[in-house]
Amino acid sequence: MSYLHTAVKFSTTGALPTGLTAGTTYYVVNPTTDAFSVSVTPGGAAINTTGTQSGVHTAVTVPTATTKYFYGIVMSTNEQGGGANTARLIAGNIEINSPVITVAPVGGA
Repeated sequence: MSYLHTAVKFSTTGALPTGLTAGTTYYVVNPTTDAFSVSVTPGGAAINTTGTQSGVHTAVTVPTATTKYFYGIVMSTNEQGGGANTARLIAGNIEINSPVITVAPVGGA
């Protein structure tokens, strides 16, 4: 399992390294078998930590929402507004024509 871009939060019984704040959401970058770095954005640059730290540090994943995936066919639409080469509002009906796949939430404290 790859943990790349997984959202995490840190807590500590002492002081985190300079550059990290307890309770702030960070994103895993550069994961290896036994180490990882964190970034303030998914895929962003790794945070360089400095200073002295103390206590026991804990990292937990931040829960993500349940997601549902499916294929659908547009059955009918009504276009509103706009002319050629402009954005339009389209209201329509979609008929699901595949199994609905539910991806469970990941993470949690």
